[in-house]
Amino acid sequence: MTTTTMSTTTTATTAPAAGTGTVGPQEAGAAAASDLITALADAGMSPDRIGTVIEDVLACRHDQPTSVSEDFYDAFDRSAAALVADLRDPEAG
Repeated sequence: MTTTTMSTTTTATTAPAAGTGTVGPQEAGAAAASDLITALADAGMSPDRIGTVIEDVLACRHDQPTSVSEDFYDAFDRSAAALVADLRDPEAG
């Protein structure tokens, strides 16, 4: 069994949206995915198990959707898919 670990230095940094002092839902979703996946990988969780955790997170996205929550979860989903794929095959990324 091979365990791949992401360094916490791979965590995406997200700058506030221009002039607002806050980040938008897409930036927040991407950062949340990066933070979660990095923490799970650093803790030694396998890429397959991380994928299952991400599916569990995304399963809640349709409870009471808004346009903002959809933007957040869409960015979370895209970022998570790319990060988990990199964990599964680090030489491809």
